[in-house]
Amino acid sequence: PPASKLIDAIDSAISPGFIDMHSHTDFSIKDNPEAESKVMQGITTEVVGMCGFSPAPTNGNYFNDLMDYFNNTITLNKEEKLQWRWKNLYEFYEEIEKKGISVNLAPLLGYGTLRVAYSGFSKTPNTLLPEQQKKILYQIEKEMEAGIWGISTALEYPPCSYCDVEEIAKACKIVKRFNGIYSTHMRNENGKEDLL
Repeated sequence: PPASKLIDAIDSAISPGFIDMHSHTDFSIKDNPEAESKVMQGITTEVVGMCGFSPAPTNGNYFNDLMDYFNNTITLNKEEKLQWRWKNLYEFYEEIEKKGISVNLAPLLGYGTLRVAYSGFSKTPNTLLPEQQKKILYQIEKEMEAGIWGISTALEYPPCSYCDVEEIAKACKIVKRFNGIYSTHMRNENGKEDLL
């Protein structure tokens, strides 16, 4: 059918929407669903949940640790903290979608958020207990089944800096089964021997 509106694009540039491959909009989209700062730049899709950091899941056992961890990116008042309860990341995005948002999101599950949700936030290096690791791997599998795009880590910062190669490899094996994405903020930039 013919277009309902004709735009004169002579002397103009036309492009598809841009994809922001590294975004933290997942923490602001709840209160700013229009995402004007992105849309006005031509960004139509954002990969969120970067640097091991995602808004869910929350876990009652370590909820206060999780809120402290979130303070690195957002500050929630007491009332907002009480409402910040999603047992999985997919629930969070279902709620956001119901509100209606102006950008497409490709969400990653933050491995740091998972680690804090299931083992607390330790200020010193810690190894996961087998039961904690089992719960984290199960959560990753369920999130991937629900449509989450993959996982992210920030190996430069706690708690992901406490992860060894084997821990990350186990998580990535699950993501690979779903043809998902693994994004990392590497440990440091000294050389490839330090990447993992």
